[in-house]
This record gives sequence, C-alpha cells and structure tokens, in this order.
Amino acid sequence: MLNGFWPFASGNAAARWLLLGAEVFDEAGNKLDEGDLAVPTGDAEQIDDWHVAGLQGNSKAASFTYEMVATDL
Repeated sequence: MLNGFWPFASGNAAARWLLLGAEVFDEAGNKLDEGDLAVPTGDAEQIDDWHVAGLQGNSKAASFTYEMVATDL
C-alpha cells in the first residue's frame, strides 16, 4: 500500500507522472528501505493550496494525496 501526503509538487501543471518519496515497511511495521515511486498524476488527488502573493509565476505547486493498494509491488 502506498498512501500519504506530499506538499510542494512544483512544476506539476504539465506533468504526467509524480515522483513520490516514501518509506517501505514490512507487514510487521519494520522499516525496510526508502524510495521514490512514479505515480500517474491523474491517479493522485490534487489539493489546490498554492495561494501566494509572490512566486505565482513559478508553475503550480499544489499538494497531493495518494492511496494505492497493490497485491504485488
């Protein structure tokens, strides 16, 4: 299962994929590793929370939430 919240996704307005950093745990909850996982942008929920007075021209930088359950990772 991959789920979480990723803030500051700069440059995602034209992106088809997101690279989400995550920790990898076994069934007992022991941390095994860390990694970056590629997720289709359309599969993640985008939260439009980039309402700033400055830096408006640096592309959209909203936050994302994502949850996926996979039988085989």
